[in-house]
Amino acid sequence: MKNKFQYIMAGVGITLLVILGALTLLLPQVQAGEATENTDGEVVTAVESTQSDSGDIVPLINQNEPEQAANITTETAPATIAAAESLTESPTELPTEALLDTIGTKDNPQTNMDIVINMVKEFAQQQEETLLYKPGWLHTVSQPYTPKDQLGSENVNSAATGELVPREELVPDSAQFESWYHVDERGSYSEAISLVVSSDGTIHQESVLVDDQWFNLTLQARGFVQAQYQMRNLSNQVILPISDVANSLDSMQTQANVKMWAYLDNEQYIVTVEESYEQPLEDSIQQTTILSGKIIYSIDASTGQLLSTEVQLLNEDGNWHLREKWDHLVTEFMPGLPEDMAQLYANALSAVGKEQ
Repeated sequence: MKNKFQYIMAGVGITLLVILGALTLLLPQVQAGEATENTDGEVVTAVESTQSDSGDIVPLINQNEPEQAANITTETAPATIAAAESLTESPTELPTEALLDTIGTKDNPQTNMDIVINMVKEFAQQQEETLLYKPGWLHTVSQPYTPKDQLGSENVNSAATGELVPREELVPDSAQFESWYHVDERGSYSEAISLVVSSDGTIHQESVLVDDQWFNLTLQARGFVQAQYQMRNLSNQVILPISDVANSLDSMQTQANVKMWAYLDNEQYIVTVEESYEQPLEDSIQQTTILSGKIIYSIDASTGQLLSTEVQLLNEDGNWHLREKWDHLVTEFMPGLPEDMAQLYANALSAVGKEQ
């Protein structure tokens, strides 16, 4: 099975046209960037995880971290956050040399994978304690950016009518992916709505979760076949974006030819993971050979929130190229839906014959 990088490099990454529910960043146990192909040959996916990347997600593989590394990280993670704050609030109170050695600096990054992964797990735990395990709505907003030369197929083909729907009608430039999940005390959800919204507020795609099935109402209204607008929900357990990163790093640690490093920079914890390939991959989008892939995560060191996910590729020309970037604009908990969103959700349920 392909790993996180290989899906992105093969052109089945997180810049995909059709959403059938939640961002993959909130779908656990889904292989990174993995898309399914329906009986009509149309690629359909729930648009980062990350994972993937992105965001996309890979299954969590529990590791037996050395006890010493685990203890060091547990003891210094709160101090790391305090150090980030002190650098801003009082520049004269610098962190100790031992602390900097643990968290890493831009000139001297931390390269011990166990320490880096456990640090990210601390951030994930911080976010989970803040946002989950209480009844209400989890709200996420992410914005992708993909250079024009990195875009794949420009159209989505209706298997029913043969209609070609242009990319910009479904995912316009500067589109935002917005999702709301009705969560309970266990961090589970059975009600949700996801949107692709342009900068002027126009909804370009709308999907709703009904009876454990995601319905893309936009494609349904345009006469697409059921296999293209409906998909079973793969999991009802919320995985926060930062928790997805922790899971992904944990899994990538076991892969060959992977290196990882991290450091604190201006109140952001920057984590980079890079994989080189013994057998280079063929990029179906660029029609070139890819030698290595790199994902860069930026995390707010004071809150633990994931801020951005950036994917870069090393091509045969010897240069790194930006494949795509996701800015994670909002990850918040709200006790109830705002009035306009509540009305939109009610209308979506009615559209699939389900009343609240």
